[in-house]
Amino acid sequence: MKNPIPIVILFNGPPGVGKTTIAKELAKKSKYGAFTDVDKLRHHVVGGIVRARNQKKDRKEFEKQRLLAADNIACMAKNYIKHGFNYFVSDLVKIPSVLERYKDNFKNVNFYHIILNAEAKELVKRDANRPGLKLHGKQVIERIKEEMNKLDLSEWVEVDTTNKNIQETIDYVLK
Repeated sequence: MKNPIPIVILFNGPPGVGKTTIAKELAKKSKYGAFTDVDKLRHHVVGGIVRARNQKKDRKEFEKQRLLAADNIACMAKNYIKHGFNYFVSDLVKIPSVLERYKDNFKNVNFYHIILNAEAKELVKRDANRPGLKLHGKQVIERIKEEMNKLDLSEWVEVDTTNKNIQETIDYVLK
């Protein structure tokens, strides 16, 4: 049996805010739920990849690869939706054209975009406690938060996860 009206939710925010955890948990809780961490999808590009840490060297190609990832997510999501699945995405999007691409790609589906945020001090703490992942560190997190503060997120639902655990954040999102 399919979901009556499948949805797509894109979770955006700085490192350590809970994008991947929340998206994955919501997919698990859905009767029919699928999940993609866009960082994993971007690793399909192996020749000529421009990583975030090198984006200043080739900004144009970096943006092109981010747009490609947004298009690939849309293709996958639409296929899951066609089969009655809800689709949850985690991505760190700080380029206006990529935000617009997501919006355009999902204009004909039930699309929700949620920005998860938290105080920088809390993000640094969470980042340091990530098991098996490379740390971003205080400077990188603060820089990303600054960049994201420049974006027009007026159409996004913002959720502050500073003092929320995973379940509290999920409950808030479901409201």
